[in-house]
Amino acid sequence: MSGCLIGSWQQDHRACTFCVVLAGLGRFEIEENWFEVLEIVRGITGSYYFDTIPLKYLLTTTTNKLYSEDFKFNRTFNVDYVSDNLRIKIKLMNNLRISEVNLNAAENIVKDTIASSSAYLIGVDGGGTGTRVVLADANGVELARGAGGPSGLVHGRQHAWNSILVAIGQAFEHAGRTLPTLSSMAIGCGLAGVNNVQWAAEFVALNPGFATVVAETDAYTTLLGAHLGQPGVVIALGTGSVGEVLQANGQRREVGGWGFPASDEASGAWLGLHAVNHLQRTLDGRAPANPFSVAVLAHCGGDKNAVFSWLASANQTRYAELAPIVVRFAAENNVAQQIMLDAGKEVQAMAHALDASGELPIALCGGLAAAVAHYLPEELQQKAQKPQGDSAHGALIMIQHHLQKN
Repeated sequence: MSGCLIGSWQQDHRACTFCVVLAGLGRFEIEENWFEVLEIVRGITGSYYFDTIPLKYLLTTTTNKLYSEDFKFNRTFNVDYVSDNLRIKIKLMNNLRISEVNLNAAENIVKDTIASSSAYLIGVDGGGTGTRVVLADANGVELARGAGGPSGLVHGRQHAWNSILVAIGQAFEHAGRTLPTLSSMAIGCGLAGVNNVQWAAEFVALNPGFATVVAETDAYTTLLGAHLGQPGVVIALGTGSVGEVLQANGQRREVGGWGFPASDEASGAWLGLHAVNHLQRTLDGRAPANPFSVAVLAHCGGDKNAVFSWLASANQTRYAELAPIVVRFAAENNVAQQIMLDAGKEVQAMAHALDASGELPIALCGGLAAAVAHYLPEELQQKAQKPQGDSAHGALIMIQHHLQKN
């Protein structure tokens, strides 16, 4: 494992084992003596992962005098997370004796190192169908955008990094700049699949060399982008669906997003599932055939046997491919229209669960947001607004906030 693993990918989840690369004179190895660096972990990194940081001047002598020379990385160590304290077992393999770790000096150095190493900021929106990144300078001024293949963690954690790197390369190309070393970039990632703590840990552990990495759910970065980091509600409607709120006190809460077919109400896959259910009824004679059902049948192969084959291999993405048919026929077919109206009611239920008071602004995001907005209950239709920014921009806001805080 390379890089430095400190904190967690989410505030509500903690990792049990961490990997830290220390800088120092000589070589270190695990021993019984422990030196606390709690302030570094809790005060600097908060609850997120970081790649290797050159911790110069971290170790002190018995006279508490900082070494004045740059240290080089030597070896990677595993450390344990115990009662909110991160402790490191180390032993200096030469004649120099270490008496303590100067936490204040280390804190300043880590802050300076992070700030100086982040010449570029990257915001990533990674999903099951593609990756979108925004490239910004150290002040957060957008320079260019790039795109790549899927980076949802379900497709593999290394695959996610590969797609992200392709998108970043494209962004630098669009900006007319040479791709620098990854250590000069701080990156915020809003990714589908981060709720799976094992996938999240694997993803961050594979950090290819970024100075700072913050990984969060794509729902959260969508929320940040929609309201430019301010309190509000967002409901994302794409292949899947999820709602999240950022309250004035900084607390967050999510509804939906349990996954298809058990959840993801009002999503593309949910619309497709209801369309196929209607098709089955018409093929059985339980409902009359109509232009809507005929169009769905044509998409699924054209006859009953073909529908069986389609169903056998259908996944969330394939069901979502039927959503445009539902949207297209909703204006002229009662069944399709009712599916869309039911989707609107599901969105209303999510909005109410997120903000029962109705005081916060609500933004609908995702590829189906515009279509479903026409079928929202009137009260919600008047209140819902377009997002001010997208998920990639939200990820950029996230990494900016994180660096400013630390």
